[in-house]
Amino acid sequence: MSVTRAHWREVPVHFALILATGGVSLVSTALVAMAVGSRFSFWLDKTSVLLAFALGHILLWGLLWDGATFVTSRLLPGRQGLWRQVGFFSLGLWPVLLMAPAVYFVIQTANITLISLTLLESVTAWRDAFFWALEGGLFNWVTGHAFLVLAWETLYHSAWTIELGAVFLLFVIGRKPGLLTRFFVSFILIFYLGRLIGLITPVMGPAFYRPELFGYLEGTPSGLAMEYIARLIAMNPADVTLNAALLGGVSAMPSLHIAMVGLTAYWLGVGNRKTMFFTVPWVLTVWASTVMLGWHYALDGAGGLLLAAGAIAATSWLVGLWPSVLGVKTSSSAAGAPRVSQVRS
Repeated sequence: MSVTRAHWREVPVHFALILATGGVSLVSTALVAMAVGSRFSFWLDKTSVLLAFALGHILLWGLLWDGATFVTSRLLPGRQGLWRQVGFFSLGLWPVLLMAPAVYFVIQTANITLISLTLLESVTAWRDAFFWALEGGLFNWVTGHAFLVLAWETLYHSAWTIELGAVFLLFVIGRKPGLLTRFFVSFILIFYLGRLIGLITPVMGPAFYRPELFGYLEGTPSGLAMEYIARLIAMNPADVTLNAALLGGVSAMPSLHIAMVGLTAYWLGVGNRKTMFFTVPWVLTVWASTVMLGWHYALDGAGGLLLAAGAIAATSWLVGLWPSVLGVKTSSSAAGAPRVSQVRS
């Protein structure tokens, strides 16, 4: 049996785990929304656009990668089997099949933004005073010595594009449903857990709390985005348009930006440790950009890394538990993820 066919036999179990994780998370969010009287939708406006954006990026990366692989295999002697070894489309379409529901569930976390705005009316309150008491000195120094603002802006706002490129590399490096499933399950968890934590400890972020210090952001992408979020926070929740544009949320603690890149760096390292030479500096510079641009306190980034670590631990537990729930026997793969060996009749 070919490796690709063997992987396809594993896909239903992994696909079911992603659906179960996302489904429980989304339904739990719907119940919270119902309890607090917030609007909710299982298919937010612009969901199709964001799904197409994410999956389209992966397929485009695949075309470029496989094109380069094909040319290399033709030009270099002894490389005729290169495409089957490292090609993206040589895997078949199961990576996209696993990715699509994960992206859908993450997009729907925009519902939690409206829950947060609803609670801020009467139940919760911003906690920036606490964080500013700890880090005000740092931000007085940072804002007085701002440099290379455009470079930090580019790094921060290209996070999703770079993230999708990193996910593509995870497909190419990992090449097994088990590793990809662990990544997607933990990715879903960081967004739902992180956003729900933000309901309890809402934090605006330094540029919202002390905007007068961040005058250098005026007219920049961050400055414009912050103006939009500030208007959103000031609106009555009943007047807020419920769509996927709310994905960014309104609470800075923990930083989902840092949780996202930290999580991806970890799973890339599981696939190939050499990637850490690039991913660790990537995580650290993105963390620095969130501070320089006033989106997050430094502690928000630390909270994001702790969130990623917690999601990884929870995912390991779920992956270990899941086969027994479905009545599937597994054996360990090279990446430490379960592999289907036999389904009980």
